[in-house]
Amino acid sequence: MDVEWLGTSTERHEFVGTPVLKGSDGDTEPLATVDRCVRSISRRYGSRSFQLPMDGATLTGALGESQMRRRHYVVAVTAALTAMPAAAAPKKIHLNPGRLTTALSQLGAQAGINLLFSPADVGDRQTSGLDGNIPPDSALDRLLLGSGLAFRRTADGAFVIYRVPDASVAQQALPDIVVVGRRTQNADIRRTTNDIQPYRVATAREIGGSSTDNADQFLRNRLPANAELRTPSQNPADEFGSTRSEIDLHGLGPEQTLVLVDGLRMPSIPSLTTDLLQPDINGLPLGSIERIETLSTSASGIYGPGATGGVVNVVLKRDYRGAALTVDTSLSEHGGGDRRRVEARLGFTPDHGTTDVMVDVGYQTIDTLREGQRSLTERTNAVASLNAPTAYLFNFPTADAVTVFSQAGNLSLKPAFGSGTLGAGNTYLALTTPRTPATVSSELVANAGTIPTTLSPDANGEDRPLLSGSSALSILGSVRHHFSPAIEGFVDFIGLENRGSALGQTAGSSGFVSGSAPTNPFAQGVQITFPLPGFETALVTRTKTARVTIGMIASLPKGWKADGSYSFGGVRNEIDQSGTTLSYTASQSLSTGRPGTDGKPSLNPFGDWQTFVTNLAAYRTSLTGHFLLKNDFSDANLRLAGPILRLPGGELTLTTLVERRRESEPVSTVTGSTEFAPDGYAYQTPNVSEQVTSGYAELRAPIGSPEAKFPGLRSLELQLAIRYDRMRLDAPSFSDLTTGDAERASAHYGTTNYTVGVRAFPLKLLMVRASVATGSLPPTPSQIGGYRTSILVQDAQRGNSFNRVAYQDGGSLQLQPESARSFSIGAVFNPNGRTGPRLSIDYVLLEKRREIVALGLTSDQLISNEAAFPDRVVRATLTDADRALGYTAGALTLIDATSINGGHSRVQTVDIDLSWAIAFHKLGTARFYGAATWEPEFSQQIALDGPWIRRDDHSDGPLDWKGNAGIDWSLNRLSVGLNGQYYSSYYVSASYGTPSYILALQGADRVPAQVYLDLDMSYRIDVGRSEGRPREMIFRAGVTNFLNHAPPALYGGPGYSFYGDPRMRRFSFSVASAF
Repeated sequence: MDVEWLGTSTERHEFVGTPVLKGSDGDTEPLATVDRCVRSISRRYGSRSFQLPMDGATLTGALGESQMRRRHYVVAVTAALTAMPAAAAPKKIHLNPGRLTTALSQLGAQAGINLLFSPADVGDRQTSGLDGNIPPDSALDRLLLGSGLAFRRTADGAFVIYRVPDASVAQQALPDIVVVGRRTQNADIRRTTNDIQPYRVATAREIGGSSTDNADQFLRNRLPANAELRTPSQNPADEFGSTRSEIDLHGLGPEQTLVLVDGLRMPSIPSLTTDLLQPDINGLPLGSIERIETLSTSASGIYGPGATGGVVNVVLKRDYRGAALTVDTSLSEHGGGDRRRVEARLGFTPDHGTTDVMVDVGYQTIDTLREGQRSLTERTNAVASLNAPTAYLFNFPTADAVTVFSQAGNLSLKPAFGSGTLGAGNTYLALTTPRTPATVSSELVANAGTIPTTLSPDANGEDRPLLSGSSALSILGSVRHHFSPAIEGFVDFIGLENRGSALGQTAGSSGFVSGSAPTNPFAQGVQITFPLPGFETALVTRTKTARVTIGMIASLPKGWKADGSYSFGGVRNEIDQSGTTLSYTASQSLSTGRPGTDGKPSLNPFGDWQTFVTNLAAYRTSLTGHFLLKNDFSDANLRLAGPILRLPGGELTLTTLVERRRESEPVSTVTGSTEFAPDGYAYQTPNVSEQVTSGYAELRAPIGSPEAKFPGLRSLELQLAIRYDRMRLDAPSFSDLTTGDAERASAHYGTTNYTVGVRAFPLKLLMVRASVATGSLPPTPSQIGGYRTSILVQDAQRGNSFNRVAYQDGGSLQLQPESARSFSIGAVFNPNGRTGPRLSIDYVLLEKRREIVALGLTSDQLISNEAAFPDRVVRATLTDADRALGYTAGALTLIDATSINGGHSRVQTVDIDLSWAIAFHKLGTARFYGAATWEPEFSQQIALDGPWIRRDDHSDGPLDWKGNAGIDWSLNRLSVGLNGQYYSSYYVSASYGTPSYILALQGADRVPAQVYLDLDMSYRIDVGRSEGRPREMIFRAGVTNFLNHAPPALYGGPGYSFYGDPRMRRFSFSVASAF
């Protein structure tokens, strides 16, 4: 049967206003969403009469007939209303070619599903029909492909068909959270790929089918504008095993990419430098993410300080009722780096929709990947030793041997070992037991001139981590309650714990053996390297992040909404290192060949290997360290949004915000022990705090209607956003190295930023857009903190006399925020993507000024150029006594060499995005897609009046080209996806230059281009609801890097290009159930 009602809805059938269902029994219920309407009509099916007052229109009638008193949006419900299965069992579907409305009605009846659609939306669209045993959502996929219509599934299993918003028709630009019917916590305006600014939006479907470990890896692989060179997990030793996320748009630096969750800031991570690092989002379960909105232009006019390079907004799923469980594992073909993941979600309403509760829990572990589990480092070492043997030996490499290097000329043996020269400057001994002088001499002679490249069996070789191991726990929760049709309250919680671990490298695996040492078989002193089994340092970083948000949403007259929220929480960043290292006293025993101090045994690397290892243990000393860093966070927001007046293209909307945010790092105590402080040491990090007060307004003005006669005015829409931020930073300013005293100061900054944009549809299938935006980046605590001491200088203006003068260097309170301005212009062909491919091309020019850089001048250079730096060379007043001595200037009192706002950057990029959906009738549906970023320029001037340096296309800068492309194909229950990632070739050398011997070892001046292919397959079974049985199950399997391409060799470090994943081919399997 058909049921119709009147009402006004958004593009996703989410009601504007709060309609009320009234049954014949007189009971009423607010219906904020279609979901509630479906449930209520089903529950009241026995009451044949009903009323639905909506925005001034009322529908009165009985089920199966309707009466319209005003012309509003009409929605038809074709359903078996007496039964509300979450998912009907697959049935034989036979739909004849013809009108789509007829086919949809037939589909609802044949499949026994609840199917909601608007006849006005469907219109006179046609279909080629369907025939087969097809699940309902697969049937809808095929029926709607290319039609400009889409569908979503409600928590109770109903299918709601909605019209994909016409890009040429302006939508109300209101914060997501205040739109009635959207159960979301996203405080930002919903951004789309057809927005005025070039946003990139990754959907839950893209994220779920990517077979990636976490959000950081997904954005690294699928977001071409992300130029992050090396993630923390790829740098275990320097990052203390941390596996936090790090996103770097354009290559400007992670601190210039702002990361939000649900449109709000997350607490930043405190660091050892007292600077606050980018928030960690790797703890977020991938299954909890609804979409990721990315803008790679300056955006401080909307989002505030820190968005100079762009912004990433992760929007979490909140629109869920029921239960879901996902179990996932990923196994590497070559071992190491395996992943295990489980995610559970529960959403329910305890009072028929007045209150919504959702809890999401996730846990994931990833094993450490060791160098011994791959041949990447050995491969690179072997190639380097062949390319440039002399240069390779110059670094005294450690291998699976006792390696010997002459300090000058060829090696020669002592008479006791057979005398004679080896004819080479290097040789080695295998790690064998036992040894005699005869076997030692014969082996040294046999291996003369040979370079071993195998890895040592210790933390410097086989056990050295390529990737840190990790475990991540997340708990997400939200409660929303309707106190009345006009007032809604909510509480939201995000709790994340990310634990990373790795082994640190061990110092002391090399030493000098004197020619006079009785243990030395050579006639001269030699340098040796050797493994250190049993010497290792465990590194662990635990990052715990929590944010609680409490707020209210109020519906105001004339369509206005108010949203007030208060967020609080913080980050606890705990770093531990614990292990052993070789005592400095071992070098004396190695050199002399005699017993060490305190009765320690002598060390003979040329004798029995096992005895040498045993004796090394006597020189083991402990190394520990514990760092507990905290950041306390609070953020109060008040938003007001609504329409101002009606323009030809839609509502002129205004969104305003006032915000006050504070982050504070309290005093922390660092403790540890070393060989030189066996009883332990302790010191305190200073407390640092920053407070930002902000005001923001954004206008969206749809000036032109889609029917405007002049092409330039068709759907013309303007965007204007302006934001003022007042910041106060309290931190140490200067440390006096002569007295040990430290000064504190407060720095105050005020910045005003804006975004101005426009878009229009001069042709039906063409959208053009352009925008100008600015950004700002305030100084960090470490940038305002400097040091003061005294130095001896020669003063030409005072008779070339030498005098001691105060000298200060490092940071400065005089620094001002860095500024950025970006200009973007682009075109979108076929923006709705309904028939044919959608293609967008956007050019971005981003320029930064007043970047904080080191002054780069010595004290002598400053004095010699005193006229150019009058504020940095400070003198006392010239006295009569000075004149009498022939001096022409007063005594020097201060030389200031602190940092300066003197740097510049210039970035040019072109972003390309393509998507095309095609229906092949009985062969299923396919979606072709691709995204690429071309960055032809990234230039920097990092010294005052210094040269411009090209950073792009070098090992320390962004790639010229980066992108990915693929195809998603589905037929009935089966879906298959193929995705390829491309990374262009780049120079081995860094932008500032690389020693020639490194290039010789590499054997080439460029790292070759890289391509990796991933395959993903899923199969869905609809099993229906029965006594807790899952209503659907999805089985997924994937092969990451299924061609098993190894990352290209790159000499130095772990020996591979960091754009590749050293785990190489991996197999993933998952089972997801919805209850």
